[in-house]
Amino acid sequence: NLAGQFSADIAPCGVIWKILKSKNDIELFNADNIHPNITGSYVNALTIYSIIRRKPLVNVFAPDAVSANDAALIQNTVTQTLFDCKPYWKDF
Repeated sequence: NLAGQFSADIAPCGVIWKILKSKNDIELFNADNIHPNITGSYVNALTIYSIIRRKPLVNVFAPDAVSANDAALIQNTVTQTLFDCKPYWKDF
């Protein structure tokens, strides 16, 4: 609602986490179950990066600590959710 009032963009990091967790067994939290681990931080970074760039993710950096499979899964999920509306994140 506020984003509409101020013509601001939203980076739906929490929704992307929810989508990833609903489809896959991917660990996003640190051992304390409060803070994100490197993979969770990567999800947040890619979500924000995609919103700022307004372009799908193609050949983006992945930290060594994030497996190639997880990096591809995260990149595809962010791109599909934000640019292909699969799923439509506002309804998820």
